[in-house]
Amino acid sequence: MPHSVTDRLNNRHEHVFLFSKAPRYWFDLDAIREKYDGGRAPSRRARSGHANKPNTIARPWGGVAAPQPLMEATGVAHTAVHERGRNPGDVWTIATQSYGEAHFATMPPALARRCILASCQPGGTVLDPFSGSGTTGLAATESGRRFVGIDLNRDYLKLSLRTRLQQGVLDLGTSTW
Repeated sequence: MPHSVTDRLNNRHEHVFLFSKAPRYWFDLDAIREKYDGGRAPSRRARSGHANKPNTIARPWGGVAAPQPLMEATGVAHTAVHERGRNPGDVWTIATQSYGEAHFATMPPALARRCILASCQPGGTVLDPFSGSGTTGLAATESGRRFVGIDLNRDYLKLSLRTRLQQGVLDLGTSTW
């Protein structure tokens, strides 16, 4: 939630944590790639950082070394460009979104959706231990995932079931314990 402080710098970011219970986990970077500026990938020369100069390495004592190939040890051309878009990195710009109900700290559905698409397999189950108004549940069901939400506040549970989770309880299958 944005702050409107006038006597210090306001918070312009929020930390998001994606947890896994196993050292090896599923992560789908392709699901959250961002389009390149201008809608197309930069040229090979531009992405290598040498768009306006020959493919050479400058020596600190002056002069220029012989041209260097743009190759890794694997023999594959080195490129940070991916045909599906760029890696969004660890700083995301996602606008806040208003919510007309009695919950003051809702997150934008786009934030929840990005986390879910990257970290939960299609058909998987998303756990939100601070479910609140049900934003994560809404994003999970819209993305083809199941959802388990927990909140200490009964009023927030009722609010989420009345608004964002109108379909009610989801079938998670039978328990094996």
